[in-house]
Amino acid sequence: MSILKTLELSTAHVKPSTLNPPHKTLLLAAYPEGAFFVVPQDDEDWKPYRDVPDDLLTVLKTARRLECDLVRFDCDADLYEGLATYVWEN
Repeated sequence: MSILKTLELSTAHVKPSTLNPPHKTLLLAAYPEGAFFVVPQDDEDWKPYRDVPDDLLTVLKTARRLECDLVRFDCDADLYEGLATYVWEN
């Protein structure tokens, strides 16, 4: 049995263009209020993902440092101190 650790963050930590539509690299699943992304665990795993937007890459590297396997972005989730935030217009 395995248990995956997930970092849940506000969608405000990525630019609207990163999630609308969701950037396909490392995307696990998308839903109307957010998306799930896989966090690469090994240094070699990062090499194919040079096209990942900088905002998403920063969050994924933070999640890796926190030993998370997934990142869940949700419009109602909390902000994480130390990560950049971006304005989403309704």
